[in-house]
Amino acid sequence: IFIQRNSPFELREKFGIAKSSKVFTIVGPTNKRKAQKMFVNAALQVLDQNSGRELDFFIAGARDGTYLDELKTLIHDSGKGARFHVIPETQDVFQYYPFYLLSDVIVSCSTEEVFPLTILEAMATKKAVIGTNVFSTREVIEQDENGFLVAPADAKELAERMNFLIE
Repeated sequence: IFIQRNSPFELREKFGIAKSSKVFTIVGPTNKRKAQKMFVNAALQVLDQNSGRELDFFIAGARDGTYLDELKTLIHDSGKGARFHVIPETQDVFQYYPFYLLSDVIVSCSTEEVFPLTILEAMATKKAVIGTNVFSTREVIEQDENGFLVAPADAKELAERMNFLIE
């Protein structure tokens, strides 16, 4: 119903994202287990390698704490903060739906995963997915068939997959 009632173009406009921009999003509460730092490091590599392209990176589910502070510092110190959008976590179970819809690629960098809801929801919205090769994520993503798997903590490999999808 959300997809039927909402336009990805209107959502992009709401968040100030160009229609032509490629959008990568990581969804879930910010914590070390979800490894958003890997996402940020890969995004910074991608931005360095694609300086002339419109690229945006969303971190949806920012939870206050030292890990979020570390992510914000990394983004700020890169000088590329305008390409990152940090969206606070809320108690709304549907809070992530707009970000699935406005994104081109959903990324999961979890170091452990029991049930990869983010990947399943991304697939339900027909988005490209990249996940870490950990238990249960590899049960859902079939390499090169319905998504891509990368090694946990390997920002370089994640950046390579992101670049592949940009091309």
